[in-house]
Order: sequence, then structure tokens, then C-alpha cells
Amino acid sequence: MKWTFLLFFPLLVFSQDDSFNGIKKLPKEKLEIVIIDSIQKMESLDLYNFLLYIEEEKLANLKDYNKQLIAKMETSKWSIELHFLSKFLIEQKTEKSIIENILDKKKNIWELNSNWAPKFWKMINENKLNISPSPIYTKEKIDEILDDYIKENKLGTNPMLSLNGYDLTEYEKDKLKEFLYKFNILYIGFVSKEDCAKIYGYHGRDGMLIVNTK
Repeated sequence: MKWTFLLFFPLLVFSQDDSFNGIKKLPKEKLEIVIIDSIQKMESLDLYNFLLYIEEEKLANLKDYNKQLIAKMETSKWSIELHFLSKFLIEQKTEKSIIENILDKKKNIWELNSNWAPKFWKMINENKLNISPSPIYTKEKIDEILDDYIKENKLGTNPMLSLNGYDLTEYEKDKLKEFLYKFNILYIGFVSKEDCAKIYGYHGRDGMLIVNTK
């Protein structure tokens, strides 16, 4: 398998482990059980390494486990996991609508991840998957959300700003809206004044606005 995306560590760590290599000695029936159980229980790179090992050692045809891979993708909470599972399913020529539906339902995991979103859109475009970007917040929508948060006493007028995962993004006092207008915003959330003050003390007295941009 030759994939274009990059993982910054050895892919076959498990291949050097005696117990992992022991899989080769299992009879077919037990190997099937191990593969199904591993797909269900392993996560993230552990699962990727395991699947790659099975494929490269030609221990099984992963297409026979298409159903399990789809089920795993439906419950996945990791961008990296969604990405490589999509790759496996695409290579297996899985019906595109299945992959499209799962990725669309899980946009909150990968589309808001600034590190992974470009990789997903590249994969989507290269394989002509029918997935559209989430709507961008308009200026009017930004105003409405911030005004509602302040009116409902969820936030003060100058909350801390978490922009794309960075807790302390600075902006000019009383100019939060104007600052946000510069971005293509995909998501706006908040940490309440009460909860934020427990974490950040006085600096969190106005709460925290959480913003993810495209």
C-alpha cells in the first residue's frame, strides 16, 4: 500500500514484537477472531500499525473485514483514525456514499482540526467524494451569537479567546467582534464565566469564547 500522507514515526513498531509476530502462526479461524477483535478494540496508530502489518504480511485480505472497518469508522473519535480508515475503505472500492455519510457526520472532528482538515479535503477532492464545507459564519451571525452569550450572562464583554486551540489569543479590548470579522469561522462555542474563572482565576472572569476557523 502506498499512501501519500505522512506519519512521523515508524509504522511497524509492532512487527518487532514477538507476541505480534505470533499472529502468523494462528490458524485461519483464530486469526479472523483476532483481526475482528483488534479492529473493535484498538485505536488510532495502534490500529493503523496492526492493519498495515496484516496487509503487508499478507495474513488476510482486509476487504473481508470491510463491515468491521465501516463500523469502526462510524464510532471513531480521532481525525487520524478517520483518515486512514477512509483510505482503506476507498482502496477497497467501498460504496462512496457510505464514506461520505460518515465523514459528513463527523465534520466536528476533522473539519475543525487545522492540522488534519487540509489532508481530508485533499483526500475528498482526489477521490471526488461528495462532501461540502460547513457554512461560514456571517458577520451578522457572529454579532447575534456574541450578543446572545452576553445577554444570557454566559460571557462578559471581553472574554478570553481560544482561537483554533490556542487559549490566549489577544485582541483589542472591546473590539472582539471586529477581530473575529477577519476570519472564516466554522464554529463558535464558549466556557462560562463561572467555569472559566475556576480555571484561570481573575483573568477568566468574562469566560472564554472558543472559535475554530477554516
